[in-house]
Amino acid sequence: MGLSYAFLGLAIQASFLLSFCHPFSTNHNLRIRQQHASSSASPTISTSLRSQILDFVEPTTGVRVKLVGAMHYNPASIKLAEDTINALAEEGQLGSIIIESCDIRWNATMENEMVKDALLSEMKAAHDLGMQYERPVVLGDQRINITVDQLKFGAKEAVLDLVQPWNGGWGRLVDSISSARKVAVPFGEEFLGLGSFFDPKLLASAPISFIKYPLSYFVKSPVFTVAVFALIILGDVD
Repeated sequence: MGLSYAFLGLAIQASFLLSFCHPFSTNHNLRIRQQHASSSASPTISTSLRSQILDFVEPTTGVRVKLVGAMHYNPASIKLAEDTINALAEEGQLGSIIIESCDIRWNATMENEMVKDALLSEMKAAHDLGMQYERPVVLGDQRINITVDQLKFGAKEAVLDLVQPWNGGWGRLVDSISSARKVAVPFGEEFLGLGSFFDPKLLASAPISFIKYPLSYFVKSPVFTVAVFALIILGDVD
């Protein structure tokens, strides 16, 4: 069960990253160009892994964007990120790189030599290539403290709704879960499909993610990580 929960967590996290392009789906100026991307992408990128790239034009600025879906610390995702950046650089089309991290998490990662070097992630690989090609590298995620505050608030609201079925709480809870699903795991031609998540190369390398991902948390916050694992283990004891 623990392994399935870990994969679900990674899948949801990847889906959450992809949900950042969700607002564009309601804009008629959005132009998805996945077929064009498949025909023009570098031959070093395998056909299956190309399905994890969304190629579109941002409707407000008219800038071409490649959104690369990834499973953190997965070698297949790291290679996909590197190959995509290298291909754009060779074509003279690499403008800037946006990484799914905030300054708080990024600084914590860069200050820890083991996480920075031994636990190489697709974000660190993309950063290094950005520096190599002298292109801007932007931290594009919401600050983690804001995310944590929102999670606490959401958890509090969910618990209150759960214990107040007579006050319409269960209905609100169902509506909240449905809304969150639509944002975090969107469906449609303009989003990645199930084939992107269940790609053979991605799944074959998934065990590495299952090891490195929790290990990275342990290295950065050992006390907190041990406490969480202890609760999980104790929760499984009959």
